[in-house]
Amino acid sequence: MKSFHFDVDLLRTFVCVADAKSFTIAGERLHRTQSAVSVKIKKLEDQLGHRLLDRTSPVRPTSIGAHFLETARRLIDAHEDAFIELTQACQVERITVGTSETYAVSLLSPVLKNFKKCFPQLEIEIRCGHSWDLLEAQSSERIDLVLATHSPKHSGVTLQRQKLIWVCGPNSIAYQEERLPLAVFPNGCLYRDAAIAALVQMRRPWSIAYTCSHYDGLLAAISTESALTALTESAIPSQFKRLDRSHGLPDLPTMDVALYRAPEISPVARKLGSVIEAYYLGDQSVVNPVDSSNQHSRDPSTSLS
Repeated sequence: MKSFHFDVDLLRTFVCVADAKSFTIAGERLHRTQSAVSVKIKKLEDQLGHRLLDRTSPVRPTSIGAHFLETARRLIDAHEDAFIELTQACQVERITVGTSETYAVSLLSPVLKNFKKCFPQLEIEIRCGHSWDLLEAQSSERIDLVLATHSPKHSGVTLQRQKLIWVCGPNSIAYQEERLPLAVFPNGCLYRDAAIAALVQMRRPWSIAYTCSHYDGLLAAISTESALTALTESAIPSQFKRLDRSHGLPDLPTMDVALYRAPEISPVARKLGSVIEAYYLGDQSVVNPVDSSNQHSRDPSTSLS
């Protein structure tokens, strides 16, 4: 019987293409060119002696490929579990997670709580910043995972959608001003761009009253009662007033929250990425990163539509 020595990188590429249903999207997620992804898939198919994927649009596994897909997932999991067990027993590892101040509190903390229990020696650096800055710096500054507002320039896995909402201080009537005073994050912020675009489309005059680099600064600005801003639903403190069309303001779009992985990350960092995905996509079988039989229920207060 012919023996196989599978390259985990080839298996991971195959699973990524099958999940993405596209060589192009898989290449973006793996930080590889489409041609490099195709070469890896061809190499794996040659090793097995079977065609695994139909090069259609969307890409689909062949009947043999669909059967092998589950085997590939198990082999990848076994490889990573072995590394994780060794990490837990023998060494301290460091993972860097980048996210915004708003997402760190409202989205990331519930997941890290369980993960840290399973890896007590693991050092997790939470690097807070603006989504666009973190995504640009992910490769050069070795940020393993970035939880950020979806950017069309980067390929990530969408976790959930959040409604963007107009917000002002509890007693503010700033929304009644003829020229709407805004408190915003710096240029590059998708919230800022969406709010201004909606006002322009409505032909509602506006001006920038405050530019704030940090979330706390933005809340301080609207607390003055002299400006309003746009925030995602999970980031709005209860004491602030939510505004809508009844206040003479335009509707705002939803924002996709996505998870982005660096090109080269350790199995432990990859496992944390899987746990974050599971928590927000509802796959409870991997929420506990060590024992899938001990499943954690989701906290409904952090589950958004």
